[in-house]
Amino acid sequence: MEQKIFKNATENHKTTAKEFLEELGLALKDYFECTVQEENDALFVKLIGGQNFRLSVNEA
Repeated sequence: MEQKIFKNATENHKTTAKEFLEELGLALKDYFECTVQEENDALFVKLIGGQNFRLSVNEA
């Protein structure tokens, strides 16, 4: 499996929580049949089976 290095994952760039959340939303769409909506620093994910999730990211 080929490993990808994202442009924001280099040592020189500090990724913000918002940027990380945006990339996470894109990745979720690749693995699940879902809709993803970003609101107020959170992702709202709705799976086709009806389950709903709210995901938020904070830098630790």
